[in-house]
Amino acid sequence: MERMNLNILGLAEVRWTGAGSMKLGSKTLIYSGGHTHERGVGILFDVTTVKGLGSWCPISNRVVEAKPLNLGIIQVYAPISDSEDVEVEQFYEEIEKAKGYVKSPNIIIVMGDFNAKVGDERVEDVVGPSGIGTVNERGSRLIEWCQVNDFTITNTKRQRTWKSPGDRSRNKIDYILIQKRFRNTIKTSKSLPGAHCDSDHILVMCTFQIILKKLRKAKAYPKFQMDLLKSDEKLKDKIAVAVHNKYETLKNISKVEELWSEMKNSLNEITEKNVPKKDKKEHKKWINKEILDLMEERRKSKNVEAKYKDLNRNIKIKCNAAKEEWINQQCQEIEQKLNIDSKFMHAKIKDVSGKKIKCSSPGCIKSKDGTMFMEKEEILHRWSEYDMLRIFLKTIGAKNPK
Repeated sequence: MERMNLNILGLAEVRWTGAGSMKLGSKTLIYSGGHTHERGVGILFDVTTVKGLGSWCPISNRVVEAKPLNLGIIQVYAPISDSEDVEVEQFYEEIEKAKGYVKSPNIIIVMGDFNAKVGDERVEDVVGPSGIGTVNERGSRLIEWCQVNDFTITNTKRQRTWKSPGDRSRNKIDYILIQKRFRNTIKTSKSLPGAHCDSDHILVMCTFQIILKKLRKAKAYPKFQMDLLKSDEKLKDKIAVAVHNKYETLKNISKVEELWSEMKNSLNEITEKNVPKKDKKEHKKWINKEILDLMEERRKSKNVEAKYKDLNRNIKIKCNAAKEEWINQQCQEIEQKLNIDSKFMHAKIKDVSGKKIKCSSPGCIKSKDGTMFMEKEEILHRWSEYDMLRIFLKTIGAKNPK
């Protein structure tokens, strides 16, 4: 994402069970899967875009919907071409369901692996004249859906997005769709063969421009390694002496507000001078420069099959070794802090385990009739309908008071 300067990245075939969100370095991934490690979709947001993420809803293991800023993004993974028609129709019903959660006039973008070929013949306002190959049955169904719902396919130029096993054939089956009335927001939409991601699919990138309300940037305050005060005796004594000396100069202040202000400023000043600042977290804590260099070499060697396979195997070995070494180092730190700093210890355990935050319905709630509410006002109104006292008493096994 960083190399290609992407804000939002749609993912298909995630193959995770359940639904939830997970922090991946500075990025945030939301995902929707089934009961088995098959299919699955997700959307990865960078640190800037995720701040505007209002709500999102896992529809199925083929469809997930999210609302960053004033957009509605639907990431999909369609059934393969030889799937039953019933499964295909269910897939489009799930897209309709996700689309219904995005209120007008928000822009809706549907993107992902559609497993459909739309061909090289122009279809007015839907498909351009510079496509690839011949339209198939799944492609006709996609075009029909676009016509009924007033969507257009943004990336139909001669750029393939998928190659079959053994590279026997190449086709375009991955698309980014947008409502026709908002298509002028699209600046570019194309495949990027150079954005190597070790997949039989090629990244499809779309650049669009919308006018958003300008937000004031919150002031960033430095973070300090305060846990050192529990383990470093010299630093602890140094801080204690500095605080004691400063306190002696504040004894003559009688006004409470003035005393508080002076104490706060003094403590901040002492901390700035004596306590080291925390380092910014790296995106991948265990990936080193050697691995990054090998990845770059692999990307440049994608057309040399033997060299590519050798580099790919070597990278996996290096990654496993580096990750194991990093985990061992973290475990040693956890053991050292076991009886000193429980907060630090639990934070480290969470960091090492990479625990996913699972939830069945994040940012949304169902009404009495099963309709999904995603807007803030609707959610608040729905919560107001609950008898919280009755729910609490039921939870602890008590009876309602008369």
